[in-house]
Amino acid sequence: MQYDYGEPHDIAGARIAREILMTLPQADRYTADEERLMIEAIACHRRKGENPAGRLSELLIQCDKEARLCFQCPVRSQCKWPEEKRNEEIRY
Repeated sequence: MQYDYGEPHDIAGARIAREILMTLPQADRYTADEERLMIEAIACHRRKGENPAGRLSELLIQCDKEARLCFQCPVRSQCKWPEEKRNEEIRY
């Protein structure tokens, strides 16, 4: 969504998560508070320090950064990301 339509991935992710959560069978649904927490965490995971979802949002921030495959990016030499924000390895 971000690259094809310009919709930031945190916003698209929250919207898609909401859609997925609403399609779960009633027996498998989360509580309204749990759903709100998940959607807020996704929506805020790019805004460190502004995370009403607390620890869950912080974990998504970490996962988002570690999911970048900077070390194998074909346009790495043209990247404008600072070195300290790049993910240069796979961590286990």
